[in-house]
Amino acid sequence: MNIKITDEKLLSVLEDSTITTFEFGSSIYELHNEKSDVDDIAVVANNSFFANSFLWEHHTLQRASTERDTIFTTIQLLVRNLMSGDSTAYFEVLHSKQCDDTILEFLKDRREWFYNFSTIRAFIGYARRDIKHATDSGKRFSHALRCFYSALMLYKDNFYSNDLRDYDANAYQYIKSLKDETHGMSNKELHQEIKRFKLMIDSLRSEVSQAFNSDRRTLNRYMEPARLAEIDRYVIDINKKHFYDAELHDVVINDLYEALENGIQY
Repeated sequence: MNIKITDEKLLSVLEDSTITTFEFGSSIYELHNEKSDVDDIAVVANNSFFANSFLWEHHTLQRASTERDTIFTTIQLLVRNLMSGDSTAYFEVLHSKQCDDTILEFLKDRREWFYNFSTIRAFIGYARRDIKHATDSGKRFSHALRCFYSALMLYKDNFYSNDLRDYDANAYQYIKSLKDETHGMSNKELHQEIKRFKLMIDSLRSEVSQAFNSDRRTLNRYMEPARLAEIDRYVIDINKKHFYDAELHDVVINDLYEALENGIQY
C-alpha cells in the first residue's frame, strides 16, 4: 500500500531524484475507458536516507492528486515488492513495452523468473479482497476477475500477458462489459455471478497452496538462488550508478515513522 504525502519539500526531493516513470493501471490491460484513472510509478535514485535508515517499511510514498497519482519507489523497494507480491503493479509494468531501453529492461528480460508462488498468491489475494466488496459494483468485480485470470494463467500455463485477450478472449470481453457496466445482468444475476466466481477463486487458492506445500512442488517461493544473486547484483549496480545526495534531515522520516508505528489510514 501507499503512504500519501503532501509535504512540498519531500515531493521536491522525490521529483528531483526521479530516474524514470512508468504508467500503470487499466490502460496497460486494455481495459480503460473515459472514467479510468491514470497513475504512474516513479523510480527514484537511492539516497542517504534510504541507504542508511534502519526502517523496514515496505509501503511506497504516493503523491495523490485529482488528475494523476504517482507512486515513488527505489529500485530496492520495487524488487522487494516484486519478490513478495506486495504489489502486482510492478509485475504488470514488467510486461509492458514501457520498460524497453530503461533501467527496468533487465528485469523485463527476466520477467518469467517472477512467475512464482508469491506472485500467484498476490493476484489471488487481490481477487479475494475485491470480490468480497463487489456487491453491486461491476467495476470492483471486474478487477477481482482480472486478478483471478492473472493467477490462473500463471499457475496453469506458466504464462502471463497484461492483455487478457492473449489468453482468453471471452473472459476479456466479459470483464470489459463489467467495467463498462454494459453487461446487461440484473442485480440478482450479478450476485449469482459473484458467488460463482468467489467459489472458483477460493478453489484456486486452495489448489495453489497445496501445490506449493507438496513434497514434489514445482513452484518456487521466489526464484532459484543463482537468479536471486543475479537480481541482487543488478540492484547494487543501479544504486552505484544512480545516487541522489541531498540534505534530507526530517523530510522523509516523519511520514515513515508515523506509518510504521500507527499504520496507514486508508
